[in-house]
Amino acid sequence: MKKICYFDKYNIANKKRITKRIELFAKLTFFLFHTRRFILFVNNFSFSFIFFNTWFTSCSFPSVTRTIIWPSRLRPVLPIL
Repeated sequence: MKKICYFDKYNIANKKRITKRIELFAKLTFFLFHTRRFILFVNNFSFSFIFFNTWFTSCSFPSVTRTIIWPSRLRPVLPIL
């Protein structure tokens, strides 16, 4: 077995930490970008606040999939709680 020295171990851990940070950052930017686009879309109707709230709850609790609203131009979509 190859012996891993302290620096190698530290380097591996550091790389993992950096990749985790990058992933988190990517998720956050993606989320923010989408919410912004969604709000802009929703502002045409005039209940952006309700949409914003439900969007956040649906994102923070993925198990509650019913609160996710699919934007559709055909019908005004109200939050399903």
